[in-house]
Amino acid sequence: MRSTLQLLVWCVLLSSVSAFGSEPVMLEPAQDTIQPELPADTGHRSAPIKNALSPPVTVVPTRHKFDLRHSTPPVSKDWKSRMDQADILIKAGHTHEATAYFEKAIYAADTLELKTQTTVTWANALSRASRVRNDDPELQVKAAELYHSALPRVTGDLKRLTFNNYGSLLLRQDNPMEALAVLRAVEEDYARESEPVERSRYLYNLARAFEKNDELAAAKDRYQKSAVADPKFTPASRAVSRVLLKLIARPDLVKETAQWLDTVVDHGDLSLTQETIRSVLTRSDWVSQPGFEKVLISLMRYLTVTRVGPQEFKKQWQKNLTVTGEAHQDTRLVAREMVAAYYEDFPIAFEPERGHSRFVASLRAAGQPDAERVVSAFMKIIGDGYLAIEQEDQALQRYALAWTLDTTNMEAALYAADVLLKRREKIDQSNDLLNQFIFFLFEGKGRAYLGKDWENILRFHMVLGTIYVQRGEWGFSGNPQSAIFQLEHAIEAHKRLFSQVQEDAGPIAGVKAELAYSYEEAGHYRSAGATYVDAAETAMVEGDHELTRTVVEKISRATGRLDLSEQDDRRVEHIRKLLKAPQ
Repeated sequence: MRSTLQLLVWCVLLSSVSAFGSEPVMLEPAQDTIQPELPADTGHRSAPIKNALSPPVTVVPTRHKFDLRHSTPPVSKDWKSRMDQADILIKAGHTHEATAYFEKAIYAADTLELKTQTTVTWANALSRASRVRNDDPELQVKAAELYHSALPRVTGDLKRLTFNNYGSLLLRQDNPMEALAVLRAVEEDYARESEPVERSRYLYNLARAFEKNDELAAAKDRYQKSAVADPKFTPASRAVSRVLLKLIARPDLVKETAQWLDTVVDHGDLSLTQETIRSVLTRSDWVSQPGFEKVLISLMRYLTVTRVGPQEFKKQWQKNLTVTGEAHQDTRLVAREMVAAYYEDFPIAFEPERGHSRFVASLRAAGQPDAERVVSAFMKIIGDGYLAIEQEDQALQRYALAWTLDTTNMEAALYAADVLLKRREKIDQSNDLLNQFIFFLFEGKGRAYLGKDWENILRFHMVLGTIYVQRGEWGFSGNPQSAIFQLEHAIEAHKRLFSQVQEDAGPIAGVKAELAYSYEEAGHYRSAGATYVDAAETAMVEGDHELTRTVVEKISRATGRLDLSEQDDRRVEHIRKLLKAPQ
């Protein structure tokens, strides 16, 4: 059956260098007449923060489409045929030849609204064509004239699109002052009516206009709003970091930067997090600000998420954390404790709330509300790094500390148990540490029962069950110091938790398989067989086909010994058919 580390998986699932970056973004309607072009680079790829203009970004929203040939009231056939011909010529690259057909289409339009929409369509076509031709000034001037003529008459969705695209064109013409005036005119319209992706691109353009006019605080605000509206739009996130570093360092800005870095980590842009933190760590005006320790806590979150072990930390980060006397005392303390977390020796003890209080105190002083949990997760990752290079004693020191700081960190508990069980001859020959750990696990489980905390009750039973399985202490249902007792109660706790949170209770098939194995080893073959079948069915429902096959193969190898009932035989055959069916 599966090892302790494989059972970890089941428990873990229960735990929870442009001055202005990319080009302005043109919002284009999806039309039958003029199809917007899709760029090779949509702006979602991470790239270093540099100081040279990045390639253009064209964005096509999926909503707010303007179908000019089928608008109400019905359009004339003359208008339709001329727009069709203009469309053909534009697609062929014959922009100047298309002009005559656009002019005739405007003349043939039956209403002022349709004439305005045709004018905007023509302006969009010329603006796109100018980008293809390296910002052809002649095409840009004509497009600007058309946009400008349409501004007084556009309304609703078309108003937002026209003002955005005109502002985008003005930015490309290096006319940031006029671009800012045009773009600001529709800021309330976008805030009130637009969809998130469309709003994100507009705010990005508005931010660029502010930035080019040296209004950096306003630019930062709009870049942040753009990134929040669409977290996947990485040019906005990168622009926030770039503008932050242009601003004069102040305590409130340092705090805001730390908050922003946490948001970026949550959104998964880890390269941007790394670049921004490295940049501010080299700036004495930033490091010396009160509150800079909050940026170091953001770095700690980054190191935890990216699982940076001791060797990588020494190569890439230790030198950066050797802060000078210019830094505030709290900053120096957090930096020192981060380095110590990687390289200091810690006593191995499992009594809760006896953890590394000095580190926790430094984070509390920095205003970190969940300091114990943050340090616990950090220590667990460092322990993993030591385990990977086979320094089990250093790994165990950090696993033990991680668990004592946060007894809900059952991943740390499982890894600590695994080290104690598998490296006993090297680390814990007398079993004193393991027995101490088991004592405090029972104590924690008792507190969880008092609070009816079924999530942690489940976790405690799983860890204890894993320990007793590894020790081969199978026992029976009435013996708490046995695998069977702990795993049976883990399954019962999962039922209680599932009744409260449904799918959020996490998978349980692996625990059932481990219980079946324990029954088998204890000689309870009928119970083992029935539980194996239940485990296979549960794994199938949970979508874990690998575990399903493993359990079914186990049943096949031990059919005679397991003494399956006829009903269980039929259930196993049904599972086999499901496994063979196309997934």
